[in-house]
Amino acid sequence: MKQLTRIFLALAIGIFFSCSSDDDDDSTSPSLSNAELIIGSWTWTAQSENGVTEDLSNCDLLETYVYNGTQAEQTDYYGDACDQSYSSTENYSIDDNILTFSNVDDATDFYSEEIIELNATTLKLKYVETYQSETFTYIDTYTKID
Repeated sequence: MKQLTRIFLALAIGIFFSCSSDDDDDSTSPSLSNAELIIGSWTWTAQSENGVTEDLSNCDLLETYVYNGTQAEQTDYYGDACDQSYSSTENYSIDDNILTFSNVDDATDFYSEEIIELNATTLKLKYVETYQSETFTYIDTYTKID
């Protein structure tokens, strides 16, 4: 009987020490930088102007950006059935949470947007523009499609 108790005690101790915690610390896993997270294809899913949600047209919802590490190709759709498209390519760079686009032929022609959220599925960009002394703040939301 003593031997059976020792076997069960040894098994219980072995099981206790061999189980890993369900509270694994994610801080030890490497996190991806914004420059790495942005690579891929994104589609436009939402926009707000000065905190008010704007309706996007069916053609707007087809708009895509493809980031490859140095350039972004934007494709816009238009026409009655969104059956026509226009593509353009810009250079881009990311410095912390600032995404800067520049003309491929003229690097002095550029604009910047603030990355307010970027993860494996969502990209939110904020940009501010002034028109006739009125300031507008836009938040564009994109969803990763690959």
